[in-house]
Formats: sequence, C-alpha cells, structure tokens
Amino acid sequence: MNTKWSALIFAFIITAVMYIPYIGYSIGAIDIIEEFSISYASVGLLATSTAIVGGLMLPYAGFLTDKLGPKKIILFGLGTLVIGQLLFGIATSFTILIVARVIVGIGVAILLIAPYTLVIHWFEDSKSTGLGLGIMIGTDGIGSLLATYVFAITFTLLGWRINALISSIVLLSVLTITWKSLKDSNTFKPNREVKFKLESVLELLKERNVIAGAIYLTGLFSVFNLAVFWIPTILMEEKNWSEGLSGFIGSTFALAGILGSFIFGAYSDKLKKRKVFIMVANLGMLIAFVGFSYFYSIGNYVALAILLPIAGFFGYGGPAVTYSLTAESIDKSKVGLANGLVLGIGMLIGGSIVPVLVGYLKDLFGEYTIGFLIIGGYLLIFSILNILLLKDVNEIQIVQSKEMNLTDQL
Repeated sequence: MNTKWSALIFAFIITAVMYIPYIGYSIGAIDIIEEFSISYASVGLLATSTAIVGGLMLPYAGFLTDKLGPKKIILFGLGTLVIGQLLFGIATSFTILIVARVIVGIGVAILLIAPYTLVIHWFEDSKSTGLGLGIMIGTDGIGSLLATYVFAITFTLLGWRINALISSIVLLSVLTITWKSLKDSNTFKPNREVKFKLESVLELLKERNVIAGAIYLTGLFSVFNLAVFWIPTILMEEKNWSEGLSGFIGSTFALAGILGSFIFGAYSDKLKKRKVFIMVANLGMLIAFVGFSYFYSIGNYVALAILLPIAGFFGYGGPAVTYSLTAESIDKSKVGLANGLVLGIGMLIGGSIVPVLVGYLKDLFGEYTIGFLIIGGYLLIFSILNILLLKDVNEIQIVQSKEMNLTDQL
C-alpha cells in the first residue's frame, strides 16, 4: 500500500468499524435498562463515560500519533476496542458495563484521531487535505449505519450481548488486516524525542482557530449523540418502531453527512476559504435542529425523521474544513496534537453532557423536550462565538504582518 488513495481506503474502513463499539449498543438501551434495573440517566452514563475518557485521551492520542506514527497507534486502538467489546458482552453488573465503556473510550479516542492524521500526511503534498478529510468524515455516516442498522439485524435475532461479541470478532479481523497492510506516509517523520508538555497544549489553546474548532465540534458531538443514542430510543419507546427502522433513522444524521463533508471539504480546497463553509455548516445545523425539536414537541415524528439528515448534511460539512483550518494554522509537527485537542474538547463536553442531561431530564419530567431546548440554546451561542473567532489562514497572516510592522515602528 503506497498511494494516498489506498491509505484513505484503509483509514476509512478502520474508522467506520470503530463506530460499532462506539454507538452500536444504543439500539439495546431499553433492554439494558430492563436487564440491569437502571434509570434513563444511568444508561446515558454509558455514553458519557466513553465520551469523558475519549475526550481526555484524544489530545494525548494525537501527541502519540505525531511521536510514533499513525499505524502503531491505530493498531493499539483496535486492540483496545476488541478488549472493551468482549468485556461489555459478558458484563454481569452495571459497574462492569461502565468499565467496558471506559476501555472502549480509549480506543474510540485513538481511532478518531490517528486515521485522520494518517490521511493528512498522505494528502498534504497534493494540496487536497480538505478533500481527503471530507471523504474521511463520511466514516461517521457509514459507521453509524453499520452500528445502528446493519448490526440491528443481529441484535433483533441474538440480543445485545451476542451483538457485542460478534463485533469484537469483526474488530479483531480488521486489526489483523491493518497490521499486515497499512503503511505510514513516506513524508511522515516520527519525532520520538518530543515530549507531551502542558506548555504545548496551552500554546495551541491560544490559537483562535483551535478554540473555534473545539466549539464547533462540541456542538456537533451534542447533536450526534442525540441522533444516534436518544432518537432511536424515543422512536422505539414512544412510537413502537422497530430497532432496525429506529436505528436507521438515527444513523441518517451522520449518513447524510457523507455528502456534506465531501462537498464542503472539496470546495473549501478549491476556493481556498474555510471560515465561510464552517459558518454555513453551523447555521444549517442550528436551523435544522430547531426544526426537528419543534416537530418532536408536537409529535410529528415523520417530519423529525426528515429533518434529521438535513441537520447532518450541514453539521458534517464543518469537521473536514475545521480540521484542515486547524492544520493550516499551526506548526505541522503538532497537527495530531492540535486536532486531538479540537476533537477531545468537543467529545468531552458535547459527548459527555448530552447523554446524561437528556436522560436525567427524561427521568425528572417524563419527556425529552426540555433537553432539546437546552441543546438548541447553546448551539445558537456557539454559532455566534464562531463568527467572532474564526479566521482564514491568509487573514491571520495579514494580521500578524501588521502587528510585526507596528512593533518595528515602535
């Protein structure tokens, strides 16, 4: 394997199958609640524990990818997912379920950053990073479809435990093929001397595009978790729709994002502009989310299902452009760490708060509407913050040049 396209195919498959342990259990949420006699908030804690660990792990996973190379880190991530899924499938208590989800969180963090870094290094010489990452963002859609629809077939036949064990075998197979076939970019130079320093993290967090990227990803993770975790649960519980249909509808948020990520990524490369595409993505996701929140509140589930992929089209239009802008804004030796921070903050905040918040409010008020309204409110705030923070790289360079000239004059 020695071309950027074969590397992209491998990275795509690896990241897509990661979604099976990440969100595949969501279609079994009601069964898990009944089997372990837990609350909605508690089942939401399963997703939150993964998000917290993943969010904390992501910056370090990015650093290790820069230090050792994407392939080694990808292999470790796949191995971690195999162990986590096996433990989840044989869990005899809620505590063991949480431990399994923590282990899965480590693997998810690694496979949310290392394959993307692999693609960045393979595509950077051809000046088509946005295209490569735009295609990679499609893994969310394919992965969500695999996890919540294809695996819903085995879930219906065999239950969530056997489902987890089957998925661990799938992951082990992917690990074996990856070990034999995957290769780092010829241009990648591992830096084994570099150390993980708090100063490096703080320095990156001063970059306005890194901050803006983290804000955008927080909003996206929030809506993603709602779409793939709670929407299927709502449709099964309130409308008695099947696991397969409910899971498919939940996956349409990320599935429609395949087209959005490709279009936004490719055209941002062509026009050499990033900010405008991120803003359009932000606004489109916000408007669509407000719409399907409204339709849920009046009980129009068909309209909700239609608007969900529209929100996904816009929402997933942003990440590829965000990662590209982040990579262009900082030193190339810190690409993995920078995008790890962007992803980590987004996953830590958006991925950890939403599952428990929505579940807790459901336990408290007996409905999901209030949780929807809270998410809509902070999506609006995030949109405003990104308008103020985001800068295209050429704009940053102009500002820096003016500041240097002013300093020279003084």
